[in-house]
Amino acid sequence: MLENNYSFYWYHYLNTQLQYIKIWQVRFKDLEMLLIGLQTLIQSIRYLKNSNRLQNLDSFLLNKTTKNTSSFDIKNTGISATSVSEVTGIPRANCIRKLEKYIKMKIIEKDLVTKRYNLIPNQMKSAPSHANPILDGIKYTINIFGEFSSMLLRSLSGSR
Repeated sequence: MLENNYSFYWYHYLNTQLQYIKIWQVRFKDLEMLLIGLQTLIQSIRYLKNSNRLQNLDSFLLNKTTKNTSSFDIKNTGISATSVSEVTGIPRANCIRKLEKYIKMKIIEKDLVTKRYNLIPNQMKSAPSHANPILDGIKYTINIFGEFSSMLLRSLSGSR
């Protein structure tokens, strides 16, 4: 079934990806901000997951404290501008400038001792939606990929 309708699925997959990228382009006017923000989020989640401190994504994103997760754990999840630069291919100086934008938006904070950048999960819960691009992005992402999944399931079941 997939082989017979490859173009159909590929078109909808790419359309979904473009919608997702457009959301961030409109919000930030800069797609490098998306890459840097995602790297910071991925690194934070990876640290918590590997150290068995992350029970679920909600506990991290919305700072729902559990017996295994504390603010100390979140403070140790930082990423350096150098590592962001290496992963994304964006020059280090640009990474630093864009990470500073996230600091001004109160989405991340910089540890002055280690010079590493950390997400601020509290802000995701308390900031109003219009001032919080991460929550907006999560809502739009769920909507876009939900529509794609729905379309995919309908077409696979034969009820296009």
